[in-house]
Amino acid sequence: MKLFIKDVDITESDQSIRACNYIDYAGGHADVLQITFNDTFDLWRTWGLTKNDKIRVVKDNIDTGDMYISGISLNYGMYKLRALSTSEKAFNEISTIRENIKLYEICSEISKEAGLQLSTYDLVNYLYSYVERIDRKPLEYLEELLRREGYIQKVYNGKLIVYSEKKMEQALPGITITEDDFISYPNFSTSDADIVSSIENTYQSGSTNFKSKVSSNLTGKKLRFYFPVSSLGEGERFCKGMLRYFNKYEYTGSGVITNKNIAAGITINIDGNFANWSGVNFIYEVNHDLINDTKAIKFRKPIEGDY
Repeated sequence: MKLFIKDVDITESDQSIRACNYIDYAGGHADVLQITFNDTFDLWRTWGLTKNDKIRVVKDNIDTGDMYISGISLNYGMYKLRALSTSEKAFNEISTIRENIKLYEICSEISKEAGLQLSTYDLVNYLYSYVERIDRKPLEYLEELLRREGYIQKVYNGKLIVYSEKKMEQALPGITITEDDFISYPNFSTSDADIVSSIENTYQSGSTNFKSKVSSNLTGKKLRFYFPVSSLGEGERFCKGMLRYFNKYEYTGSGVITNKNIAAGITINIDGNFANWSGVNFIYEVNHDLINDTKAIKFRKPIEGDY
């Protein structure tokens, strides 16, 4: 395992890593790196590390990319670091109101504000007649906007990646996992607690009332939003995006594996007698234990329906 601190490779000078976990998310959350060092003689404290210092870990085919220290803690004989894939630039709150602006332009502005390079996949460059941002952090604001469109954002190694979640769910799985691949029997669950049956969006523009509604054919709550729109089609699109956001975790599973090259944001095939969870699943989180060489994966069934 290679360890870089502020772009300096300190692998040869340090063998004191006690625990190292890299939590890789498909999107909607900054990736997290947690490292615990044995520090009986307080040597790590002499490095003078501070928040937002750069750190990176590489092991075999796992590369955290550049991450930024967000927390430091000291315990007796131990020194702990927590880092995020986003730097402090991503936490500035500002307010803006924009009219007649396209989605790609918003993504581009946000990426520059957060100090990131933009990459998009399957992005439709929608035009918005009106969007407002009131005291919001850049990525937090963009996440809410992308949610309406069914898109996901992920920050990795200095890049802001925006992609269509539905397109990723439709990708053919390149990996098959069987019951034997799990260290212990995996967990599967379904929940109706937050399932939404329909979403309605209503917006009044002058004398025109835009009212759109989309149903999921599931039993659950009925929600209403008031997003600014300029057409019924735009309102329906937003309703579909929000349905996806609320209903995508209806069928979930988790387990720990050792011998598969897996990352968040890909589809896998689960082979076995696992009822509704057999077949294609989407990986939305992987916790790489880089000391014990295990991967705790969380996955869900792709959404069935036109949203």
